[in-house]
Order: sequence, then structure tokens, then C-alpha cells
Amino acid sequence: MVHTIFPTGGLGNRLRVVTSYYIKYIKNKDEKLIVIWRNDSLCNGYFLDYFEPIPNVEFVKQNDKTLTINYKGCSRIGPTTDFTIIKPLPHIMDKINENRKLLENNYIAIHVRRTDHIAAATKRGVFTTDEDFFKFIDENLNNSCLYVATDNVDTYTMFQEKYKDKIKFPYHKSSGKFRNTSLEDAIIDIYMCSYATKFKHSGWSTFSELINSFRKILL
Repeated sequence: MVHTIFPTGGLGNRLRVVTSYYIKYIKNKDEKLIVIWRNDSLCNGYFLDYFEPIPNVEFVKQNDKTLTINYKGCSRIGPTTDFTIIKPLPHIMDKINENRKLLENNYIAIHVRRTDHIAAATKRGVFTTDEDFFKFIDENLNNSCLYVATDNVDTYTMFQEKYKDKIKFPYHKSSGKFRNTSLEDAIIDIYMCSYATKFKHSGWSTFSELINSFRKILL
């Protein structure tokens, strides 16, 4: 049997859809999954340009209109996911490992979601303020370094000026777009935050949820 899904939203949403559908319908079964992975402003890159292939999963860039879509959306399918099937390409893992080496594997990390996120998180009463992050950093930094993952250069600059001796990397190259980090940079952020000794997430952020899921696997 062949299943076809069309995950939407950002990288975190899409990986959640793919991994949850995979574990519910494909893993340990003689079935195939086709994933329509369309590049757009929310996810500006094609899965196989950044990740290893997944057994029994075929990724395509467009719906050729002959495929019957079994699911389209950004929600998890079923109660669980399986992020162990997600593996960055070797050259991306090399960059991640080099960054960790430069920080001597002794760093804490924060994910500061801003841009399109503030209103939605505030409405639900789960917005993580700058002061929340400052408190976490001041309580946990000690003699370690600080890794800041954010989708906003102004936010990064603020933390860099406040903790300039603890942040070792410049902000990612900007595309000048609303969400201005590349997909490769986002993947590096995910894994750097996942390997940190301690991590502070942004409320109501799928990206932060993804990092917390990876931390359970990698640590």
C-alpha cells in the first residue's frame, strides 16, 4: 500500500507530521510513504538537500495530480513520533560537531522565537519574555558558553551585547526575508540546542518542541 502526505508549515511542523505518520503507518510494515515537500516561505528548502533518505519514504517536490493525498496539514498523526529516523547529511553534521568542539561541549542554549510568534504566544499566555531568558542564563551560565538560536538578528544582537564574552558565533547570514535564517542554519540550531547541557525553550513554538524531542534522543 502507498500512502501520500503533504506536510505544511515550518520545518518543525513538517518533521512532526512525517515522523508521526511514519511510525503509525509505515514502520515495520511492507508499505510505502510518499511525502510532498514543497518549498515555500515557511520552509525554504527540500528535505533531501539536508537530510539522509528514510527507508520506504519517497520525497517529491510537487503533486503531479495523480497522487491521492491521505493527509495534508501540520498536526501530529497519532500519539507518537520517531525522530530517530531524521539524520542530517554528513557535511551538516560536520558543521554541528565543529561548533560543539569550539564550545568544548560546555554550553547552555536558548531558542528565542520572535517575528511571527509573539502575538500567538501572548494570546495563549505562554510567551517567553527576554527577562525569562535572562533569568535562565544568569542562573545556569556559570563557566560555560551560551548558544542563541533565534529567527531575528536584532534579538541575537541584544543577547550578544549582554553576554558578549560567552557567545562565540556571529549571527547566521541573513537572507533579508521575514524569517531570515536558511534551512541549514535552522537544522544546525536544532542540533546545537539539542546537545546543550541545559536548554530554555520558547512557549508555543513547534521549533522548541522539536528541540526538546531531539534532546530526549541525543542526551
